[in-house]
Amino acid sequence: MVMDATTAALVVVDILMVLIIISTNIFAIVLIMKRSKKNSKNILLVSLSVSDIAIAVFVIPNVIFLKVQNSAISPVLCQICLYTEYMASAANVFSISTLAIDRFRALVFPLQNKDSKREVLYGAIILIWIFSLLYAVRAPVVYRGRMFLVGTGKNSTTVKYGCAVPESLLDLHSGFIVLDFILLFVIPALILIACNVKVSLQLSNKTAVSSAMPESVYKRRRRAVRTLLIMILIFIVLNFPLHYFRMARHVFKQSVSGASTIGHVFLILTFTNNCLNVFFYGLLNENMKSFCPICYKENRVAPTADSKTTRTKMTKITVPLSH
Repeated sequence: MVMDATTAALVVVDILMVLIIISTNIFAIVLIMKRSKKNSKNILLVSLSVSDIAIAVFVIPNVIFLKVQNSAISPVLCQICLYTEYMASAANVFSISTLAIDRFRALVFPLQNKDSKREVLYGAIILIWIFSLLYAVRAPVVYRGRMFLVGTGKNSTTVKYGCAVPESLLDLHSGFIVLDFILLFVIPALILIACNVKVSLQLSNKTAVSSAMPESVYKRRRRAVRTLLIMILIFIVLNFPLHYFRMARHVFKQSVSGASTIGHVFLILTFTNNCLNVFFYGLLNENMKSFCPICYKENRVAPTADSKTTRTKMTKITVPLSH
C-alpha cells in the first residue's frame, strides 16, 4: 500500500513513540529492580512502567497496522488486538490513579501509611491488572468481524479492511465510549486533581516549611509542587481530546472531515503521555532521582558505632548546557 505524506509522517511518529516508551521504561524497571528499595513508590512505578510498555508493544503497533494494511483481517486477530489495547490502556490509567492515592496517603497520613502492610499494596496492583483484563472483554463482545469501506471513483474502486462494530451493537459500543470517558478520564482526572493539589498544599504549608530548613530541601519542595501540578495539566491536555473526539463521533454522531487523521493525532497525544510518565513519576520518586547519574552523585558514609543506619549524602553535579 502506498501511503500519503500525512499517513507516513504519523506512522514515523508512532514508531518513535514505541522506541522511546520501551527504552525509557525498561531502563526505569532495571534501575528499580537492581538498585532501589522495594517500597510502595517503586513497586507502583514498576506497574506503571509495565503498562506503558504494554501500550508500546500492543496498542501502537495495532494502530499502525490498522492504518497502513489493506488486506483482509481475521476477526479473531482483530478482537485480540483490540483486547490488548483496552487492557493496556486501562492498566495504565489505573496505575496512575493508584500512584496518586499512594503518594497522598504517604504524606497526609504518614503513620497509617507506615503501618500498612506490603501485601495490601501487592493486592492493589493485582486488582489493577485483573480489572484491566476484565474491562478489555468488551473488545470481543463489540467487535465481531471485518469492515469494508468502498470508495468508487471514476475508474476505480477502493476497498479497505478494518475492525467493525455490527449495526445491532452500535448503541452498546456508544455506551462503552461513555464508560471509557468516565472510568479512564473523568475519575482519574478527579483523583489526580484531589490528591496532587492536597499534596501540593501540604508541601507548601508554611508550618511545614521552617526557617531552619536547608535551602536545597526547600527548593526540592517547590520543584515537587510544580511537578505535581504539571502532571495534572499534562494528563488532562493529552487525554481529553481523544475522549472528546470519540464521544463526538460515536455518541453525538457528529460528522468530522478527516476523522481518521484527526483521531490518529489525538492518539499520538495520549502516547506522548506514556512517554512522559516515567520522567514525571520518577522525578517525584526520591530513589529514582538518587540514582540519576547525570544529575546527582551518591556518596555513602560508613556507619559509626553510635549509628545503625547508613546515611547518604546527595551532592548535585553541575552539567554543562551543551549536554
